Amino acid sequence: MARFLLNYNAFLSNVKIIISVLIKIIYMTNLDLTKYGIKNVTNVIQNPSYEVMFQAEMSEKNEGFEKGTLTNTGAVAVKTGVFTGRSPKDKFIVKDSITENTIWWDGTINKPIEQNVWTDCKELVQNQLSDKETIYVLMHIAAQTKILVLRFVL
Repeated sequence: MARFLLNYNAFLSNVKIIISVLIKIIYMTNLDLTKYGIKNVTNVIQNPSYEVMFQAEMSEKNEGFEKGTLTNTGAVAVKTGVFTGRSPKDKFIVKDSITENTIWWDGTINKPIEQNVWTDCKELVQNQLSDKETIYVLMHIAAQTKILVLRFVL
Protein backbone atom coordinates (compact mmCIF):
# COMPACT_ATOMS: atom_id res chain seq x y z
CA MET A 1 0.00 0.00 0.00
CA ALA A 2 2.83 2.41 0.86
CA ARG A 3 4.45 1.81 -2.54
CA PHE A 4 1.15 2.54 -4.28
CA LEU A 5 0.75 5.83 -2.38
CA LEU A 6 4.33 6.81 -3.15
CA ASN A 7 3.80 6.12 -6.86
CA TYR A 8 0.44 7.90 -6.81
CA ASN A 9 1.91 10.97 -5.09
CA ALA A 10 4.80 11.04 -7.57
CA PHE A 11 2.32 10.77 -10.40
CA LEU A 12 0.23 13.67 -9.03
CA SER A 13 3.35 15.75 -8.59
CA ASN A 14 4.33 15.19 -12.23
CA VAL A 15 0.80 15.99 -13.39
CA LYS A 16 0.85 19.28 -11.46
CA ILE A 17 4.18 20.25 -13.06
CA ILE A 18 2.92 19.43 -16.56
CA ILE A 19 -0.30 21.38 -16.01
CA SER A 20 1.54 24.44 -14.69
CA VAL A 21 3.80 24.41 -17.77
CA LEU A 22 0.78 24.08 -20.06
CA ILE A 23 -0.94 26.99 -18.33
CA LYS A 24 2.15 29.17 -18.83
CA ILE A 25 2.35 28.18 -22.51
CA ILE A 26 -1.32 29.00 -23.06
CA TYR A 27 -1.03 32.39 -21.35
CA MET A 28 2.09 33.25 -23.34
CA THR A 29 0.69 32.39 -26.75
CA ASN A 30 -2.39 33.20 -28.75
CA LEU A 31 -5.01 30.54 -28.29
CA ASP A 32 -5.51 28.66 -31.56
CA LEU A 33 -9.08 27.36 -31.47
CA THR A 34 -8.74 25.53 -34.80
CA LYS A 35 -6.96 22.67 -33.02
CA TYR A 36 -10.25 22.21 -31.14
CA GLY A 37 -12.26 22.27 -34.37
CA ILE A 38 -13.49 25.84 -33.85
CA LYS A 39 -12.95 27.87 -37.03
CA ASN A 40 -13.34 31.40 -38.36
CA VAL A 41 -13.40 33.30 -35.08
CA THR A 42 -12.33 36.92 -35.53
CA ASN A 43 -11.53 37.76 -31.89
CA VAL A 44 -10.54 35.39 -29.09
CA ILE A 45 -10.50 37.26 -25.79
CA GLN A 46 -8.75 35.31 -23.04
CA ASN A 47 -9.63 35.86 -19.37
CA PRO A 48 -11.60 39.08 -19.88
CA SER A 49 -12.06 41.43 -16.95
CA TYR A 50 -15.43 41.86 -15.29
CA GLU A 51 -15.86 45.18 -17.10
CA VAL A 52 -15.21 43.61 -20.52
CA MET A 53 -17.70 40.79 -19.85
CA PHE A 54 -20.28 43.26 -18.50
CA GLN A 55 -20.04 45.37 -21.66
CA ALA A 56 -20.32 42.29 -23.86
CA GLU A 57 -23.35 40.96 -21.97
CA MET A 58 -25.11 44.33 -22.08
CA SER A 59 -24.32 45.08 -25.74
CA GLU A 60 -27.20 46.45 -27.83
CA LYS A 61 -26.23 43.95 -30.56
CA ASN A 62 -27.26 40.96 -28.43
CA GLU A 63 -30.48 39.17 -29.29
CA GLY A 64 -32.54 36.37 -27.74
CA PHE A 65 -30.67 34.30 -25.18
CA GLU A 66 -27.55 36.46 -25.62
CA LYS A 67 -29.32 39.57 -24.28
CA GLY A 68 -28.45 40.50 -20.70
CA THR A 69 -30.65 42.50 -18.33
CA LEU A 70 -29.32 44.57 -15.46
CA THR A 71 -30.96 43.57 -12.15
CA ASN A 72 -31.62 45.91 -9.22
CA THR A 73 -28.53 44.47 -7.47
CA GLY A 74 -26.25 45.36 -10.38
CA ALA A 75 -25.84 41.78 -11.59
CA VAL A 76 -26.54 40.79 -15.18
CA ALA A 77 -29.31 38.24 -15.69
CA VAL A 78 -29.64 36.22 -18.89
CA LYS A 79 -32.71 34.19 -19.81
CA THR A 80 -31.69 30.66 -20.68
CA GLY A 81 -35.06 29.25 -21.72
CA VAL A 82 -36.20 25.85 -20.52
CA PHE A 83 -32.62 24.54 -20.17
CA THR A 84 -31.56 26.13 -16.88
CA GLY A 85 -28.56 25.04 -14.88
CA ARG A 86 -26.85 21.69 -14.84
CA SER A 87 -28.25 18.49 -13.49
CA PRO A 88 -26.19 15.72 -11.91
CA LYS A 89 -28.55 13.32 -13.67
CA ASP A 90 -27.33 14.62 -17.04
CA LYS A 91 -23.82 13.18 -16.79
CA PHE A 92 -22.92 11.06 -19.79
CA ILE A 93 -19.55 9.37 -20.23
CA VAL A 94 -18.20 7.35 -23.14
CA LYS A 95 -18.03 3.75 -21.95
CA ASP A 96 -14.93 2.11 -23.38
CA SER A 97 -12.05 -0.10 -22.27
CA ILE A 98 -10.62 2.74 -20.13
CA THR A 99 -13.81 3.81 -18.35
CA GLU A 100 -15.51 0.43 -18.17
CA ASN A 101 -13.93 -0.45 -14.81
CA THR A 102 -12.99 3.04 -13.56
CA ILE A 103 -16.42 4.71 -13.49
CA TRP A 104 -19.26 3.87 -11.13
CA TRP A 105 -21.92 2.85 -13.67
CA ASP A 106 -25.06 3.21 -11.58
CA GLY A 107 -27.36 4.17 -14.50
CA THR A 108 -28.74 7.15 -12.58
CA ILE A 109 -25.85 9.59 -12.31
CA ASN A 110 -23.17 8.17 -14.62
CA LYS A 111 -24.87 7.15 -17.83
CA PRO A 112 -22.89 5.40 -20.58
CA ILE A 113 -22.88 6.67 -24.17
CA GLU A 114 -21.23 5.37 -27.32
CA GLN A 115 -18.25 7.13 -28.91
CA ASN A 116 -20.36 8.21 -31.91
CA VAL A 117 -22.78 10.07 -29.60
CA TRP A 118 -19.85 11.97 -28.05
CA THR A 119 -18.48 12.76 -31.52
CA ASP A 120 -21.88 14.10 -32.66
CA CYS A 121 -22.14 16.32 -29.55
CA LYS A 122 -18.60 17.60 -30.04
CA GLU A 123 -19.30 18.47 -33.68
CA LEU A 124 -22.47 20.28 -32.65
CA VAL A 125 -20.50 22.43 -30.18
CA GLN A 126 -17.70 23.05 -32.70
CA ASN A 127 -20.24 24.24 -35.28
CA GLN A 128 -22.01 26.42 -32.72
CA LEU A 129 -18.76 28.13 -31.68
CA SER A 130 -17.37 28.52 -35.22
CA ASP A 131 -17.95 31.55 -37.44
CA LYS A 132 -18.31 33.98 -34.53
CA GLU A 133 -17.05 37.52 -34.35
CA THR A 134 -15.90 37.12 -30.75
CA ILE A 135 -15.43 34.26 -28.29
CA TYR A 136 -14.46 34.79 -24.66
CA VAL A 137 -12.25 32.09 -23.20
CA LEU A 138 -12.05 31.85 -19.44
CA MET A 139 -9.23 29.76 -18.02
CA HIS A 140 -10.06 28.12 -14.71
CA ILE A 141 -8.36 25.74 -12.36
CA ALA A 142 -10.90 23.14 -11.28
CA ALA A 143 -11.01 20.68 -8.41
CA GLN A 144 -8.17 19.70 -6.12
CA THR A 145 -6.19 18.13 -8.93
CA LYS A 146 -5.88 21.58 -10.52
CA ILE A 147 -6.78 20.44 -14.02
CA LEU A 148 -7.04 23.20 -16.61
CA VAL A 149 -10.56 23.68 -17.91
CA LEU A 150 -11.52 25.89 -20.84
CA ARG A 151 -14.98 27.43 -20.79
CA PHE A 152 -16.21 29.10 -23.94
CA VAL A 153 -18.70 31.93 -23.54
CA LEU A 154 -20.37 33.43 -26.60
